[in-house]
Amino acid sequence: MNKTFVSAQSRVVKKPRLAAAVALAVVVVVSTTIRMILNANATGPWIFVDEMVYSELGRSAFSGFKIREVPISGYGAVYPLVISPAYLFFENLVDAYTAAKAINALVMSLTAIPVYFIARTIMRTRWALAAAVLSVAIPAMTYTSVIMTESVFYPVFALTILFVVLALSRPTIVRQLLVFAGTFLCFETRPQGAIIIPAFAVSIVLFAFFDARATTSESLFRGTRLRLRSYWFTWLLCVGGVLALVGIQSVRGKSLGSLLGAYATLADGQNRYQVRPIISWYLQHIAELDLWLGVIPFVALLFLIGFAACKSATREVRVFAAAAVPVVLLMAAVVAAFAVFTNVGRVEERNLFYVGFLALIAVCWWVSAGLPRQSRWFTIAVTVSVVLPVALPFGALINQSAVSDTFGLFLPWAIQNRLLDPYLTPYVVAGGSILVVLIITLLRPRYAWLVVVMVLGFFIVSGIPVDRKTDLASQGALLQGISGAPDWIDRAVAEGTVVSVLYPGTLEPLKIWENEFFNRSVGSVFTIGVPLPGQLPETVVVVGNDGLVTDRAGNPMQGEYVLSDASVHLMGTVVAADAARGMEVVQTSGQWGIMDSVVGVMGDQWTGAEFSYVRYRCSGGVVRVIMNSDPTLHPTSVTVTPVVGGKDLPSVAVGPTGETMLVTKLSPSAGLCTVQYRVDPTAIPEIVTGEPDSRALGVRILSITYASAD
Repeated sequence: MNKTFVSAQSRVVKKPRLAAAVALAVVVVVSTTIRMILNANATGPWIFVDEMVYSELGRSAFSGFKIREVPISGYGAVYPLVISPAYLFFENLVDAYTAAKAINALVMSLTAIPVYFIARTIMRTRWALAAAVLSVAIPAMTYTSVIMTESVFYPVFALTILFVVLALSRPTIVRQLLVFAGTFLCFETRPQGAIIIPAFAVSIVLFAFFDARATTSESLFRGTRLRLRSYWFTWLLCVGGVLALVGIQSVRGKSLGSLLGAYATLADGQNRYQVRPIISWYLQHIAELDLWLGVIPFVALLFLIGFAACKSATREVRVFAAAAVPVVLLMAAVVAAFAVFTNVGRVEERNLFYVGFLALIAVCWWVSAGLPRQSRWFTIAVTVSVVLPVALPFGALINQSAVSDTFGLFLPWAIQNRLLDPYLTPYVVAGGSILVVLIITLLRPRYAWLVVVMVLGFFIVSGIPVDRKTDLASQGALLQGISGAPDWIDRAVAEGTVVSVLYPGTLEPLKIWENEFFNRSVGSVFTIGVPLPGQLPETVVVVGNDGLVTDRAGNPMQGEYVLSDASVHLMGTVVAADAARGMEVVQTSGQWGIMDSVVGVMGDQWTGAEFSYVRYRCSGGVVRVIMNSDPTLHPTSVTVTPVVGGKDLPSVAVGPTGETMLVTKLSPSAGLCTVQYRVDPTAIPEIVTGEPDSRALGVRILSITYASAD
């Protein structure tokens, strides 16, 4: 064996700190590698518009934080700066996307480090390492595959909680200052990080009370007050910080609530704080936290909190409990209120999973202590942990909206799909919860390590449907937007070329967003009528009867290259096209002009109850529409009626099979020819065929062509 290797190995064994550091480094590297491998199946962004926003901010991080070339504020700078190297070193955005996911995997895996040091305050090294492993094995690590703040907020949040623990254990000015610095870093990543300061204040009071009750012989009030005085620097910073923020926001003419970004609704004075809905969502969020943790860590956390209230608890356990309780409860309260005020109608695990590592530390502490169970606290912890998940309204929560936000429901969802009756889901969850509780209740202390293995195994099993569903969502979103090479636009135009986007108002937004995400050349967005969802910077334009495109002031729109849907026939030469998605890059003569457009035909060529055709600079002629149907959807004929000038023209019947042509004579009005088509009946695939498609579909358009009157 190599002598150098043996010597190095010997030094590691003799130096426990070095051995722990090496082990921790291995945890981070293995976690990063696993996530990078799994993330390869995520082929494109799918949580819109969030992923596109942070991609744009990452691309412009060193040039003023812009979205669509427009300077933007209200987003934290930390995450865009973290992923900015991906966009700085890779010109091709497909490669940059892969690099950004790799950065996510590394940064989120770094969570293991602060988790280890927090755990190390209450347990031995090996169990602290176990807590570190569990913290990066959670299903939410799948968020490393999306270009959003979760990957950075998780480690930054854990680091700040480490500062809280250190400050509680020894309240030096430096340690207290680190809490505020960490909170600022959290806030600049996600505004909800601001909750750490009030949670820290509550933690101080809680710890002072616990510590005075356990260690002082004088009055409880006096002992608590003396301990609170040790944190005078925190109280000074809190008061000074609030006064400074009020002053700054007053000068800026803005409210304090505006600092919260997406959470500003919580400070909106017009919101009525309805207690019952907030309590309901609060309990659901706590229950779902219990569920995705697999019950056992939640039992351990409740037990540790109860134990910390006892006089026999060590000071370190009291510190941990005092740090954990307020941040879990206040974070859950903020997220629950956010769910109520924004009417999202789902449990926002994506905004709360960060606190889960505290329960994972608790379960490793419980294992390291030999699974103590001879206490009423254990009975209470077990009862609460079993009852909470069963009370979740699975029928209302398990739906497509859960895919991006509530990973804890994926395993019950997978189970539900295999049950004869979905209403059995709560009973299956209850049975599983009772089973794991029986195991940990009967397990001998000598086999306590099996509890950690069970939790890890649960995360692996529950993570499989999470990765599967999110990968399918990613692949499906990309396929809806782009059929071929994601950077097909950049390949078609010269480097440095700007391709403007013309959005006709009825196009599938993914056709714009996916192309923006993967092509540097795609620039500003201009919309005709209805804007794109997401409230991102864009310019509304108008199309005159002559087909020329102008802004609302009447100034002509100009630009050499324009990306738009093929249903909007721009004047110019098509230089590149995604035929399967009907997207074209047109080289114009400079000024934008439209020959004709079709409204109401969806991306897969189906219509709804109506669609229309518009011809600009029109002096007459005819329009030919070739259509067909689907016998499984429409076993009988579908009637299509053209309407010109408010008058119904002869209709045609589109049979279940074959193709049907409808020729309509155009009647110009002020240089504009318009035909509206009514389609009757429509059918919903979800009802007729059982397919997961709730659209009301009419006929399928094979082609629409114009012929002049000449």
